[in-house]
Amino acid sequence: MEPHEIRPDTQLCTILGLAGQNSLERRIFNKILKADGINATAIALNVKEEHFDFTFTNIARSKIDKVILLDEFKERVRSFCDILENEDEAIDYLEIKAGRISAFSLAGDIEKLFDNTEVLDESTIKAAKMLLLASKWYGTSMDINRIPTLLGEE
Repeated sequence: MEPHEIRPDTQLCTILGLAGQNSLERRIFNKILKADGINATAIALNVKEEHFDFTFTNIARSKIDKVILLDEFKERVRSFCDILENEDEAIDYLEIKAGRISAFSLAGDIEKLFDNTEVLDESTIKAAKMLLLASKWYGTSMDINRIPTLLGEE
């Protein structure tokens, strides 16, 4: 979705990282939404290392309510979270409600989708995570057979 296509009724979520605008996660997530005809988009919030603490000190008071975390901030964000779904797993996404940040992992969900996650490459895992989040947040189709198309392999 191009900026001029965003309307007042467009639903938004945020991809947060050093270079969220060009991330594989953002491209895949937005492809899913577009293919399923959902009026929503992932907006990138590019955060430099020196602005990380300021951003997360204030994010719970912002209008942001759904955040996909890129790899560089998955561990560092822990200290800003009020609720950690699983303290032993990497944080994949955040949901913010009533000023409280809840952190979630998709590792268990990914293991349920595939017989053997050890043979999967990083891009396939990222695509599967974006399918899960798009389905959870926006009700899109959760079909892992879409992954090659999402990755541009078909």
